[in-house]
Amino acid sequence: MRFSNFLFPESATPEHDFAVIHEALQEVELCDQPGFDAIWLAEHHFDGGCVYVDPMTFATAIAARTTRIKIGFAEQVAPVIGQHGHAEEVR
Repeated sequence: MRFSNFLFPESATPEHDFAVIHEALQEVELCDQPGFDAIWLAEHHFDGGCVYVDPMTFATAIAARTTRIKIGFAEQVAPVIGQHGHAEEVR
C-alpha cells in the first residue's frame, strides 16, 4: 500500500500566509519521516485561497526539506505558462 498527501494550504488573509506556508512545510517534513510516497500539489492561480502561487516553486522548497518523498502535480494549467515555459520548468 502507498500513502500520499494532497497538500493545499489555504489562508483566509494575506497576513497569515507566512504562518500557513511554514505549517505546510512542516507537514511535508512529517510526511517524509514515516515514509509517505508522495506529496501532491495543485495549481490554483485564480482562487486567492492557496498560499503558494506557483506549485513548481513550492515544490523546490519541499525538495530542499525532504530526503525521499516524491513530489507530484495533481494539475497544471498549461495555458497560464505556455508549453515552452512548462518544458523549461520541468526539465
